[in-house]
Parts: sequence; structure tokens; C-alpha cells
Amino acid sequence: MPRALLSEVRFANCAEALGRMGDFGRLFWNTVLVTVLSIGGQLLTCSLAGYAFARLEFRGRGALLLFVLATIRAVPSARGPWFPEAGGFPSPTTNRGIGCSLADHEE
Repeated sequence: MPRALLSEVRFANCAEALGRMGDFGRLFWNTVLVTVLSIGGQLLTCSLAGYAFARLEFRGRGALLLFVLATIRAVPSARGPWFPEAGGFPSPTTNRGIGCSLADHEE
């Protein structure tokens, strides 16, 4: 019978891992700051671009919109890991995806 991955829960491991990381509060704050600024920048630029495409008439608008939409479809990181052709969910132990695609399975 196969052994379970997690036979017992030991919260001491979590405390030890956080202790080895260093200044967790500073690391957390940096993550929050980068995330908030990134999302704010994306909201601002996407809102302005959406307004320009919807309301303003300019030469090449259709071609530029087509380019933007094709770029979203073409870039795997923009599609996200939930599509099978993107390679599946990342595994922490390998560079391969797990759980989404059986086509990449190797014995």
C-alpha cells in the first residue's frame, strides 16, 4: 500500500522555514507593494487603451486592436496555466506542468 504524502502535520516546520527566510515582514511588504503597483499600473493603462479603442477614431485602430488581441492569444503566459496547451500547473519539483495535460506524460 502506498504511503501518504503527509502522514502528520507539524507546524514547527512552518515556523522553522519562516525563521530561515530572514525578515519576513519586510519580504511580505515588498510583495504587497510590487503587487499593488503592478495592478494599479495595469488598470490605468488598460482603461486608457480600452477607452481609446472604443471611443477614438484614428488611422490603424483596427490593425492595432487585432495586434493586441493576437498578442494576448499568442503569449502562453497571458493565457495562464489553466489551458492544456500552456503546459499545465507548475510543479515545485520539476520544470514540467502537472494535472492538466496527459499528452506530456513520460514514463
